[in-house]
Order: sequence, then C-alpha cells, then structure tokens
Amino acid sequence: MVERLHFLANAAQLSIAVDLPSGLATDSGEALSAPPVFDLTLALGAVKPAHLLQPAARYCGQIRLLDIGVPTASQAEVLKAPSLPTPGPDSHKYTRGMVAIVAGTMSGASDLAALAAMRAGAGYVTLLGDSRGPRTRSSAHRSPITRCLTIASARLSSAQASAATIPPRPALKRR
Repeated sequence: MVERLHFLANAAQLSIAVDLPSGLATDSGEALSAPPVFDLTLALGAVKPAHLLQPAARYCGQIRLLDIGVPTASQAEVLKAPSLPTPGPDSHKYTRGMVAIVAGTMSGASDLAALAAMRAGAGYVTLLGDSRGPRTRSSAHRSPITRCLTIASARLSSAQASAATIPPRPALKRR
C-alpha cells in the first residue's frame, strides 16, 4: 500500500495530504513509515506537533489550517513570515541592524545563528570567539560576517549593536 501511495503522490501535479500524511505520529513527529513528500497538508481544526516537528514536517510540505467548525486547543501554530521593509537608497549596515554572536567551545550553533542573521537581512554580523564562521557551499563565496577571535578585541557601542546572542552556558565537551 505504501508503494501505491508513493506512486500516486509522485504522479500527481499537486499532492495534498488531509490532516496529516499517513505513517506519521501526530504528537511526537516521528515517522512510523516512509510516506511520500506532499506539496500541501490541510490541517483540520488545529496545527498538530507533527506538522512542525522533524522528521514528520519534511513530509507535510506547506501547511494550511482549515476551520472545520469544531473548537480545538493546540499549543502548536504556524508563524507567518515577517514583513520587513525593503532597504532604501540611504540604508547602510547600521540602519539594517547589527548582530553580535558569542561562540562557545563548540561553535556550530553560533555559526548557524550568524548565517541566519545575515540571511535575515542584518546589516552587520559579528561572530565573537574561536570560530571560522559558517561554511558555505561555494568556496568562492565570501561571507560578510566579521570574526573576532577574542571578545576583548570586539568594540561594540550600544548605539551600534541592536542584537546580541550569548550562549546561556558553555557548550558541552565531547568525550
């Protein structure tokens, strides 16, 4: 039956799952089988955790919530994309926001945060700590993220910095 569902979903121009693709655990997001990847999932009444949690979310595609007239309570919700203004001709790195990120011992999360800030439109991203910065797919692509090896070498004025991320505790060391 799973093979037939894959065949039908792959043959369709638009594949739609109703409420949740078969084979996914609603509350945990666990994939109990290997369902096809759908283009769209129509969530009936409420967004379920499986619509948002991996690995289940990868099979759902775009989520649309449908009101079916039944009162529901869910702590899960799909956030709308933020509405950000387009930079104007007088915009520069400080009007777009400056983000400072302090890397811990294991800098992977800090590297990802720096890349996310850059892609989200921050005008200036500083990555503090001993990190080489986020890896890019192309070695020819140069990242505009500034790197400082020590926090003491960073000079951030409160007028320039509009956001900073500092790890709540040191990263765990692997044994």
